[in-house]
Amino acid sequence: MVAKSTLFRRLYSVCMRHFSSDSMSFKFSANLAFMFSEFPSMVERYDAAKAAGFKYVESAFPYLEPLESVQNAIEKSGLEQVLINAWPGDLSKGDLGIAALPDRQEEFESKLNLTLEYAKALKCKRIHVMAGMKPNNFDETEMEKTFIKNITLAAKRFEPEGITCVIEPLNSRITAPRYFLTDINKAVEIIKKINRPNLKLQFDFFHVQIMEGNLTKTLEKYLPYVGHIQIAQVPDRGEPDRQGEINYTYVFELLQKLKYDGYIGLEYKPRGNTVEGLKWLKDYGLQIDQGRERIPCPINPKHTCYKDSVEKHLKKCRKQQKELPIPLKDFSTKELQDLIEKVHKLYDEHVTRIDEEILSHHCLDEELSNESYGIPAIRHRKQQASLVGQLQRLDLLHEGLCFVELGAGKGNLSHWIQQALPDKSDLGFVLVDYGHVRYKADNKHKWSDTGPKFERLCINIADLNLEKVESISANQRPVVAVGKHLCGGATDFALRCVTKTLNVQKFEERTSQPEEKKFKSENHDSHPRPCLAGITIALCCHHRCTWETYVGKEFIKNCGLSHREFTLLCKLSGWTAATWTGWKTKEEMYREINRGNSSIDTECKTENKNNADNVSDERDSSSQTEDKNTTVDQSINSNDFEEHQDSEQPFSRSDLQLSASQREEIGRKCKRLIDIGRVHYLRNCGLQSQLKTYIEEKLTPENVIIVAKSQT
Repeated sequence: MVAKSTLFRRLYSVCMRHFSSDSMSFKFSANLAFMFSEFPSMVERYDAAKAAGFKYVESAFPYLEPLESVQNAIEKSGLEQVLINAWPGDLSKGDLGIAALPDRQEEFESKLNLTLEYAKALKCKRIHVMAGMKPNNFDETEMEKTFIKNITLAAKRFEPEGITCVIEPLNSRITAPRYFLTDINKAVEIIKKINRPNLKLQFDFFHVQIMEGNLTKTLEKYLPYVGHIQIAQVPDRGEPDRQGEINYTYVFELLQKLKYDGYIGLEYKPRGNTVEGLKWLKDYGLQIDQGRERIPCPINPKHTCYKDSVEKHLKKCRKQQKELPIPLKDFSTKELQDLIEKVHKLYDEHVTRIDEEILSHHCLDEELSNESYGIPAIRHRKQQASLVGQLQRLDLLHEGLCFVELGAGKGNLSHWIQQALPDKSDLGFVLVDYGHVRYKADNKHKWSDTGPKFERLCINIADLNLEKVESISANQRPVVAVGKHLCGGATDFALRCVTKTLNVQKFEERTSQPEEKKFKSENHDSHPRPCLAGITIALCCHHRCTWETYVGKEFIKNCGLSHREFTLLCKLSGWTAATWTGWKTKEEMYREINRGNSSIDTECKTENKNNADNVSDERDSSSQTEDKNTTVDQSINSNDFEEHQDSEQPFSRSDLQLSASQREEIGRKCKRLIDIGRVHYLRNCGLQSQLKTYIEEKLTPENVIIVAKSQT
């Protein structure tokens, strides 16, 4: 069963992504026709919006209150009225605007005076002119003519006052079945035809999703015509974080990318108390723009900060500047030479033979025999088959366990683990991923209560406390942590998460690691802490590791390496790409495997040459053009290919006089030292842990996993 991300956020109160060095700020306006319904009068709602932190408000029908009382309310609150609707007609009789109704032309013209009176008194610079409902026996052509005439008149009347006229297509499937203007394309055609500078489009994500869909392209296409935006979830018109059709995390990222700086009206129906419902802003890493002035950052002018909190911002910004990656050119030749000498010595001291266990499992036999798959698809299936085989070898593939897949993507690894135990129902699956993917694999596991439960959590692993996941704590199944797409520091977050938030034998006695992140437990008495049974994680992207996230600090310090040297160690791990080549065709792969010669040097087999995955993927991609049979399975997305674009730039330090093979050897040893530090961390936590080569290096140079198991 797929968990609702909204429920998870409510239970664990963790923030989602922060889009910049400060929380991203939009000019959100509270729609008083929908929000703060706890207060019966419009006057009270202004005060409530102010108390909730809003600077901007909008109201559909201020005409329901005397103008003087509304004007006094907004002046007292100090809020800014950014939008009202034009006179709507008789709401009690079902009117929803009258601009397109031919028989109410005079009424529309006369009520424009009232509309302007309210707008000027409230200092409102946007007016939404509503089209109205189609009457019986309506004439579409006549209604359009009337609408164009009246909108032209309104725009002309509004222009001297500096007021923008906006029109909005509503949906006819849920909200207003007989509304005249429902097509956003038609609305923009009318705007183009009238061609007035103060006539704009009101883009409501709720209505557009229901009628048009394709939100990204539609917004990008019509953004130049947009004068106001409104948001709500589909289909219940609730808060953006409600379970529904629109991914608002993506929407806010898109608006930021498109540099939208207008107002965003919160035209939604709160699920309960309005203020409590505003927690979604924090969950999305957002702030309500309270009208504070923003200025360029004095340190980095590429971003801005609030003028009245410059010092607070500078403190954070300076810290981030210190954490920026150091270019390789900033290290002196002597520093590089000294570290390379240390790497050779430490490798000989601490890295013993890495066992090669290239395993498989019958659950993927059919997939692996599919002749239509190319090398990239085969690689992933072989990785999954070996990971499942490793679990079986560790006796971690049986009933009564909860498998937590960290960095799950589509959850394919969990899918194959379940397929390896097809008749077992006493299982749990928790899929943790921060990205936005289409959960196709999840659909394979929607069955009755008799089957295993698949739960998905959308959260940064750094914020994850497995002890607080209800399905884990309530069922008390031992947890097996697995992962295939954990890049660099994400691996360290994962190891810290499972050892700090689950019960590990002798953990409290044996670990001496500093606790960079504290995890609080609220209900120790209701359930004992769930146990960690084991770990199987494929390693990659060592160049992305950072000192701040790394779990093996104690090992690195004991080796006599500094923080700066660890940073250089991670950068040199990218040198592994110097000479690696993989199989270019399936025929070549099968030929070498069948004759028992994978063309890998014996020393490389035992010590495991590694490399950044992006080189592997580039060669895999080129092989698809060379071999007609190497068709990639369409169900695999970019996450499955582990495309990492941030690896070290091509080597250009001629002063070191290192050959490609020497650089590769140094890079490989750097990776293994980083990984051995992780092994030491897990052993200090009371786990049996080691590194293994789990797949052929000619399929991917990132072919090492870290495994760990409880000693009981």
